[in-house]
Amino acid sequence: VKSDDADRCVYRLRYNITTADTRVCEDKELKTKAECEAAICDTATARNCIWSAMFLDSTYDDSTLSSTPPLPEGNPDVDMGGFLKDGDDNGAANDGSDSLLELAVNTNQYGRTFQDRTHVFSIQSRPDSLPANAKIVNLNVKGKRGNIVQTYPAHEYDFHPTDLVVGLSDYVHIQWTGNDNTNNNGNNNGEGTNNEDRHNIVQISDAGMDVPMPASQASMFDVQWEWNPETKAGFSGPRNKDVLTKQFALVKQTNCLAESDINGDQQRQNCKKLNAADATIDLGLLKFKPGNYTYMSSRNNNFSNRAQKAKLKVLDVPSAPVSQPVNVQAVPVPTDNPSVSSMRVSWAPPGSATGYVDTDTGKVMWGKDQDAVNPAAYSVQYTTDGGESWTPVEKCQSSATECTVDNLPAGATIGFKVHSGSEAGWGPPSETVLAVAPGAGCTCRKADPLITSCGQDVCYAVESFPGASDCDEGGMPAAAIVAIVFLVLAGVALFGFLFTMVRRQQPPPPPPGLYKPEY
Repeated sequence: VKSDDADRCVYRLRYNITTADTRVCEDKELKTKAECEAAICDTATARNCIWSAMFLDSTYDDSTLSSTPPLPEGNPDVDMGGFLKDGDDNGAANDGSDSLLELAVNTNQYGRTFQDRTHVFSIQSRPDSLPANAKIVNLNVKGKRGNIVQTYPAHEYDFHPTDLVVGLSDYVHIQWTGNDNTNNNGNNNGEGTNNEDRHNIVQISDAGMDVPMPASQASMFDVQWEWNPETKAGFSGPRNKDVLTKQFALVKQTNCLAESDINGDQQRQNCKKLNAADATIDLGLLKFKPGNYTYMSSRNNNFSNRAQKAKLKVLDVPSAPVSQPVNVQAVPVPTDNPSVSSMRVSWAPPGSATGYVDTDTGKVMWGKDQDAVNPAAYSVQYTTDGGESWTPVEKCQSSATECTVDNLPAGATIGFKVHSGSEAGWGPPSETVLAVAPGAGCTCRKADPLITSCGQDVCYAVESFPGASDCDEGGMPAAAIVAIVFLVLAGVALFGFLFTMVRRQQPPPPPPGLYKPEY
């Protein structure tokens, strides 16, 4: 959402437990996975039907393991296709060694929602003073109250990202949200008022320190520019270094108790423990000056909890370079010229190097971190000398995530890498992918001695040999075979000749008794 403000947006996360035993077809008339996935369920897009637990509903209540498709009833007996017998089936011959098996299947749990997490959030328009193309990076808090054991399988408090790199022209929006009633396992370990999330930011000299720097020495909040979203009296208006340092340390608390009036961690107005702060805090937009800054939360840093610390690096260039593309692949493209080759190079935007495999379709689904990154352009480069030199492909400098590289030497091993580009320049390279540039105009069999694999009208050679581009389904040409056999025989003859000459030049053995071994 780019412009419209919204105060109460709802984001709902749910997950359930439904096993593969319960999958049915989107079209209920289709009873098997094969016929389901072969059928068309959306004629407009020619989409095939989906075989998934998503389409299982109450109309299947009477289904059993004998149904089509087979669906388990509660705690069903199984005979493994008639192999096992009920003890009663043997009559007088029953010796007590036969039985069916009962599966531990509680169908009450199928399709049940085990977690239902609802979050309410707001959306703000960009400040009027901010350029429309300005890059904004969010700095938030993740995790929950408790130590490493209590928070499992989640994790303890931490800033996110923990290592943030931005440029001179980038803006950082610092905000976080929390809970006033975490109530996990009867109050997880933590500081301040029980069952509550609270955070702040104070600068430290390095990650090994646990004491904030004196405000006179701390430079993190000596910023280029700041935007204050606060409208409440006492915290609104422009903020200089001292005001920012205090707001980030005390997170806008009011009615704080004096030291002499504090007698415990649970007092609401104990501002030393951040008890009087709100669970959700918006500290606005900052444009930092170049430098390296380390910071922590003073509250969430005791011996039982992970140290809530992070780093901010501000470069002296307009913006931080975009990360490298991932999942780079190179596949051959058939050509008509046997001396040159073409390769199609493809990649995914920066983000997770592995996609999530959908359990229903088997297709790779790239994460939302890919969707969040939109480089201005990509640059494809290739090498034919093992990486000593790289050649950029001019036609492959675009926003597309696929490009064909032409005029490659046939039979050579080619290395490809891809860079992401932005106003900060070209980012770091992707991992290098190696591929053998194919020849053209031939079909081969995998059994051929010098061939690794074959495709339609493409011949992949390990090394070149006479007539390689003329190979056919019979393998190498006869001329090439004769040449190889001749070279092998000549080598054997040469080795025999040299071995005989060496033996003739060796001195005779010493006379008996002249040689005495030393012990």
